[in-house]
Amino acid sequence: MARWLFSQAKLLILDEPTRGIDVGAKLDVYVVIHELTAQGISIVLISSDYPELLAMSDRIAVVRDGRILHVAQAGN
Repeated sequence: MARWLFSQAKLLILDEPTRGIDVGAKLDVYVVIHELTAQGISIVLISSDYPELLAMSDRIAVVRDGRILHVAQAGN
């Protein structure tokens, strides 16, 4: 992930970035995500943890079989 952070990308796709890590490490990941979005970098966060999506997202899209079924504003 560090290599991508230094690449000056404008969009990052994070697939389950907090799966399998402890609570303290999750908080560190959340801080990094917030810092990146504050710098204007867009993040596509893919997660099976619905509360995490609600806390970290502006919008949530439900995708099944390659189709977007629903887009909703998150509780940010």
